[in-house]
Parts: sequence; structure tokens; C-alpha cells
Amino acid sequence: MSSDAASLADQGVKPAVHPPGKSGKTLDAVKVQASTAIVNSNEIDTKRNADVQVDSLDANSIQIHAQEDSVAQKLMTAPGISVLRDEDQPRYITARGIQPDLDSTTLDGMTMASVGDSGGGAREINLEMIPSDIADRIDVYKTYSAEQPADGVGDAINLVTNSAFDHPANTLHVDLDGNYHAIHNDNGANSMPKTVSPWGDGISAKYSTVFGSNHEWGLTVSALEQDYNADQNKLFQTTQYFYNTAGSNISGPNIAGWNGMNAPGSIAYYADNRRLKTYGGSMKLEWWPSNGPFRASLMAYAYGQEERRTENGYQFNLAKSVTEQTPTSGTGTVSSMNDIYTNTLWERNNRGLLSSFQWHQDNQSLAFRAGYTRDRINYVVDNMTLTATPTGDTSASYGSASNGEIYNLTSLTNPGIIGNSAYAVSNAYQDHTRGIAEVGDLRLDYSNNIDPESRGFGLAAGIEYKQMHVMTRNDDTIYDNGTDLSDDLYYPSFQYPNALYSLPFFDYSKFMSQGGWSSLAINQATSKYDSEASDFDYNEKVRDAYLSLHYATDRVEAVAGLRYDATEYNSYTPYINDGAISGFTTNRGDYHYPLPSLNVTTHLTDSINLRTGLSRTIGRPIPSNIAQAESETCASGECTIALGNPNLKPEKSFNMDVSLEKYWNDGKGYMSLGWFKKNIKDNIISTSTEAYAADGTLITTTTPENVSKSSIQGVELSLVERALEWGNHSFDVMFNATHMDGQMTYTSSSGSREVYQLLDQPRNIANLGVTWHLPWLNSRLTIAENYTDNYLITLGASPWSDRGFRGRITTDAGWEMSLNRHWTLAFSVTNLFGKNQYETLGDNYQYMRNLNNYGATYYAHVRFDL
Repeated sequence: MSSDAASLADQGVKPAVHPPGKSGKTLDAVKVQASTAIVNSNEIDTKRNADVQVDSLDANSIQIHAQEDSVAQKLMTAPGISVLRDEDQPRYITARGIQPDLDSTTLDGMTMASVGDSGGGAREINLEMIPSDIADRIDVYKTYSAEQPADGVGDAINLVTNSAFDHPANTLHVDLDGNYHAIHNDNGANSMPKTVSPWGDGISAKYSTVFGSNHEWGLTVSALEQDYNADQNKLFQTTQYFYNTAGSNISGPNIAGWNGMNAPGSIAYYADNRRLKTYGGSMKLEWWPSNGPFRASLMAYAYGQEERRTENGYQFNLAKSVTEQTPTSGTGTVSSMNDIYTNTLWERNNRGLLSSFQWHQDNQSLAFRAGYTRDRINYVVDNMTLTATPTGDTSASYGSASNGEIYNLTSLTNPGIIGNSAYAVSNAYQDHTRGIAEVGDLRLDYSNNIDPESRGFGLAAGIEYKQMHVMTRNDDTIYDNGTDLSDDLYYPSFQYPNALYSLPFFDYSKFMSQGGWSSLAINQATSKYDSEASDFDYNEKVRDAYLSLHYATDRVEAVAGLRYDATEYNSYTPYINDGAISGFTTNRGDYHYPLPSLNVTTHLTDSINLRTGLSRTIGRPIPSNIAQAESETCASGECTIALGNPNLKPEKSFNMDVSLEKYWNDGKGYMSLGWFKKNIKDNIISTSTEAYAADGTLITTTTPENVSKSSIQGVELSLVERALEWGNHSFDVMFNATHMDGQMTYTSSSGSREVYQLLDQPRNIANLGVTWHLPWLNSRLTIAENYTDNYLITLGASPWSDRGFRGRITTDAGWEMSLNRHWTLAFSVTNLFGKNQYETLGDNYQYMRNLNNYGATYYAHVRFDL
């Protein structure tokens, strides 16, 4: 089989598929290339026949169909992949321990735009919003050739869109579902509209057909609307205190005389009411005449996501003193209490228009593609924090189940301080952010003698031009502190999980009925500064050209190539001097890199492939990291201030890969074992410092920095066996596991230290999936387990302030039963055992910071196929 060239493959060329009545003499020898789009090939065939290392997922991959059936959810089961979640919903993808912003995601080979979660501009793609049915197959490329996008350090993900010519005429699939989330807090009594019910529902449909006098036209249309609840609750500690053997407070465990124990600086309880709605659709029109060398397509898509979230919280802030301290308990005093209420609305939409025109004659191919994608966000936050300073005896005892676990309040000497104290405004604001990212992409690709059966020398060459624009505008209103709103508190029938006492809620409805935000005085100076400090514009132009030389025999396929990447950018950023904004400043920059690659596939036997790959790739800084002067976001009683760094350089990665693959059972099973290593220069990481506001709110300031060097290497094992027979029973089995060792040298104001893990990099990840095809009721049962090991999310100024997540195992299950050739019933559950997520502090994940209780979600589906 031939190469990993993206020249035609990224566009959705179907080499061996022909419309009804076509002779197959015009396109049957089209080159199968790295971002190949042979939609009718299954995941195993795609992996086996490519001459780079690739893992693919298709409609038959072992997986659980849950509420959103998103691309992110589907990719969870791919080897070497871990997910970053929006709370418990998979959203972003990390590949081989590399952050999502440093991976490449394309739709039929065309770059997708991303504006980020809160308008700051990003390169990571929100794959939670993109439904998996937009693609007949998802290809995850682990090694790189010159024909692929240069801006992927971890991997290159290509979504191969549906083609009407790969399905029977007038194919229709409709899925109706209802879902129920097991956690629903106060039943939404004190929350935004539409977040009340734990029930949700949805519908999705996809239709494809071919038409015309000779079936030369194809049409695929899909649409969906999905609504579901994702309530959660939390036990939170934003701060940790440390003491010496004399009982005096010290700044951290690195100070001489530390007594070896930690104590909570705060204990908080949160109940989040969350509602998510995804919607949208796609349409693809294709033209493929019978007796000519041409083919064309035009595709439009638009997907949106609306997320509504109301967060009720209550926080006890403890003074920096402790008595009777043990590793699991102690007694302190309450210095203040915060009552927190936050309404957040995210409205996201991603849309695009992609076109392709292809020519293929004999063993030559030429393809022109043009694409425009846009990502937009509307982000609105209303936050009210009230603070009370209790008097009298404010002693409080705390404890944990064991050393290193999260602390909880075990008693108050005088519980009356909760209801008898005066609560005044300490942090009230309204934030409205609008962001947009746009990408225009043009590609021209040519290939000669690199078709599947070609032998000898061939070549592929191409050029690409991309232009990106990112813009963020903010309108912040900050209110003065001090107004007493004690009368706007009430005690709900609901009690926070893990809380010992009934705690008050802020009555938002009552507040609004008495004048609401207009009743508070506005801090004009702070509002103006916060609004303007986050605004920015960023423009980027990328010009790429590549040349690949191919050589193939019956046993060996080799692709040696060079891609030249030339990038220039400019940003318009607020100029801040002594805390005041005085106009905008322009930052300009550029970089140019030659990016060589070599990939060799040796067919040791007809069923064993040995693959080796060497390549150089880059990871571009995200726009906000360069252009944004300052941005602040707050949630769960803490705020994060993100600062930009106009001096950031792109990452440069030298990648080495070796893998051995064995196939059996007529292509229904395989095992793959691979080793990889990435030596990365100028690795981009997020560093952080912490401080506390007067009301006890933790203020974390993050800054992107280039570290001098980093590396990661790992071993990846993958096993798939389909149609495994045992008596009258048939099973499909999938297992993959990846072990990774990372290392980076991190230099800060506190000095240099070695960190033996990259950000967002678990040391171990594993997936297990088993489908049992039941010999009765025409049904099947699927169980899937996912394990993600500990991983870091930010580096602190000192090791003990590093933040991360502890390892977690989740189990999903699903059962499907076909009633007849048209109707199917299905039931599934995600997070079957309600596994919690634990956020930590410390380089060894030794201090608990946050316990997230997400619960399970249940689904019932009725499907119709025509």
C-alpha cells in the first residue's frame, strides 16, 4: 500500500468506491495516503494499509453510545489518547502526553478554527461540540510525513466525512433518546432557567442518497439536537496551610522546621446545576461523473453548544493558626465565610464551508481544496460573593478519612455564626465576552506514481496557504463592595453533600426583584480596566510547501520528504503602564522552519509490518498566549488571571517512532507494539503564582513560558480481536495501554528544577472494551473501561503548589437489541459506578484540593434505519 501523503487523501477521496454503474476505471487506483479517506475501509484495514503509524475508529469500533456521541467521546478509546474534560464531559484530546493545543485536528484535511472556552483564542478543538456522525471514520496519525500539517507535536487527527457513494441509495438513520442524570442537587430551585430537570432528550438523523441520470450526484445530510443535565457537587479546598514544629504558620513545606503536616486554609461546598444543549447539522454535495477523471464536493456544517450553569457555594475561611494538629485532623478558627452565587452561560458555535475539486488520470492526481471555518463564543457571567466576619467563639474542627485525603469540617463550636453574621458584597461583577476565530485554508496537491499498486519511484508535492484571525472583546462591570445583602439569603430544603450544617443560598430571584444589579454602585475605573485589558486582535499567515519522494517494492515502502513552514503574525494588545491602559501596542513576529521526515514500512510477512519514522514538527503558541495582556475568569470561589507573553516561541519537536504490527483472522484482529520518543525544544507550559484577596478568594496568576527543553518517550500496546468465537457466543475485544515518561527543566523565580512529567501527560492510560454478541434476542452487550493516571495541569512557583488530577477509572455499559431490520432499542450508562474526580496540590499529588462528584447518567434509545 502506499503512502501517508495528505495530498488527495485528506479531501475524502474514495479510491476503491464507485457510484452504482461506474466502471471503476477512473479512480480505482487513487493513492491511499496518510490522511486517507477510504471510508469503506474499516479501522483495521486502515491501520494495516497505511505506511505511517495510524489508529482509526469507525462506526463499528467498540464504544458506548452516550448522550452527545461526540468526536471527543469516541476518541477516548483510541490508543495513546487521553481526554481533558469539561467537568465530566470529554472535550479536548491529548495524544501521547502532548497538550491539546499542540495537536493538529482537520476535517477532510482542512484546518478547523477554535476560539477557546472563554474567547481567548486556542488551537485545541472543542470536540465535545462536534458529533461523531459527521465522519465515517476518524484517523489518528502518530507519525508524520511532509504531506501532513506541520503544527502537530502529539498527533494529527483527521475527521473523514461521510460520502453518499459509500452507502446504499436512500439510506436513513434516526435516533431518538431520553436520558437521566443521577445528581440533581436542589432540583434547580435556585438556578438559571432550563437547568432544573434531571431529564433530557434528543434526536439525530442522517440521510444519504445518489441521484442523476447516471448516479453522478451524491447528497448526505445530517442534523441533531441533544439536551442533557450534568449536575455535580464539590467539596473544595482552595488553600493549604503549613506550620513548623512550634505551631507557627510558614509559607510552605520547603521551609526549615516544617512539622510534616498540612492543614486546610478553607473548606467549601458547591452545588452546580448544569444543562447542555448541542445542535446543528451538515450537508455534503458530491459530483462524480462516470466516464471522466474529475470529482468535486461541497460541504457545509454548523454546530452549536449552549451550556447553562448555576453554581451555589459556601466557603469557610480559616485563620492561619491551628491547635491539636494531627496528619488527619486539627482545630482552627473561622476568620470569614463566603456565600457564592454564579450564573454562567456559554454559547458556542463552529461552522464551516469546505470545497474540493480533484483530477485523476492514470497514475497522476491533482487536487485543489478551499475551506473556511469559524468558531464563535458568547460568554456571560454574573457573580455575587457575600462575605461575613463572625464574632465570638469561631473555633472549628476539621478532619479527613486518611492522610492525604480531602479535609471536611467536623464541628463548629458555635454553629450560630452561620446565620447570625452580616453578609456584605465582597466580589460582585458581570462579565460579557465575545470571541471569534476564523481560518481560511487553501491547498493544492499533486502526486505521481504513488498509487496502491505502484512500484519504483514516485513523488508528491503541494503548497498550502492559511490565514487566521482571532478577536476577543470584553465588557466587564465591577461593583463596589460593602453593601449588606444579608436579607437576600435563605435556607433551602437542600443540604450540600458532605456538609455538616444547613448552609444559606443567595436568593437571586429576590435580589433581582428589588432592583438587582442596578441597586449596586459601579466601580467605574476597575470596570474600564478589566474590560479593556482582555481585548486583543491576532492575525497569522502560514505558507507551506512540501516535496515527498516515494519508493515502493513488494516488501518495503519508503517516504522521504521536506516541508517548509513560513509563519508570520501580528497582534494588537492593550498597552498597560503602571496599572493603566493607554492605547494598543502592536507586536509582530515570524518564524521559518524546514521540517524533514522519513517513514519506512517493511512487510516482514504478509501479516507482519515493521514501521519506523523520523520527523520534525512544530507546536505554535495559541493566539491569546501572545496577544492577550490580561484575562480574568472566576469559578468555585477562586479566580485565575491569565497573562500573555509576546516573546513566546513555537515548540520544535524531533519525533522517533518504531512499531511492530501482527494481523490475523482474515484481517479481523491485530496486535501492535510501538515505542516513541519526542525531544522538544522551547516547550510551552503554564506557570502559576498564588495570592489571596481580602475575602479569602484565591487569585492564581498564570503565564505561558518556554522551558529550555523537554522530552517524552513511551511504549504503546494495542490489541483488537473481532468475531472471537466461544461455543455459540461471539465477542469483539479491544485493549490498549500506553506508558509514558516525560521530563522537563523548569526555571522560575524560585530556581530550576526537573519535573518528570509534562503538563496534561498521564504516566499510564488504558482502555478495555468487550462486546458480547448474545445468541438470543439479536442483541449485544458492551462494557468499556477507561483508566487515566495522575497528570499535572499547572506548575507552581514551588513543587508543593503544582496542580493536577489523581488517576481515575470509569466504566460505561450499553445493551442493544434489534427488533427487526428497521428498529433497534438501546440502553446505556456512563460512569456506571459514579467515580469521583480528585484535584490535587503537590508534585506527588499529595494534597487534596477538590473532590468532584459527577454521578452516573442513563440513556434509552430508539433507532430507525432504512
